[in-house]
Formats: sequence, C-alpha cells, structure tokens
Amino acid sequence: MDLDNLRAHEIMLFLENNPVDNWVAVDDLHLDINIFKEEMKNHFVHTFSGIHLIKDKIIELLNR
Repeated sequence: MDLDNLRAHEIMLFLENNPVDNWVAVDDLHLDINIFKEEMKNHFVHTFSGIHLIKDKIIELLNR
C-alpha cells in the first residue's frame, strides 16, 4: 500500500473508532484518488508544501 492509501486508511480507522458528525482531512498527499476515494469525497482539502491552508475551503466543507 502506498503512502497516500496508508494515510487515508489511518484516517478511516480513526473515524471508525471515534465517530463524529462532520470531519475534514487536510493533507498534501492525494487522499482523494486512492482506494478511499468515496470516503474522502467532500471531506478532503488538498494542500501543497509551502502554501498556506485555504480557510474558506475548510469552512465550506464543515458547513455541509
């Protein structure tokens, strides 16, 4: 399993053991193009190393 899938799997395991009503994953890995693509849909903000987070995108996802 590659690093993107391992990170997404780690997030899914956490959520399985810690249920929440709403969540957002923020990462510079491509968590939305792996085997957990559907689970990450509408819950993932992709960042790039050295570029600041986009606050509005995170708020938009949390308010869905």
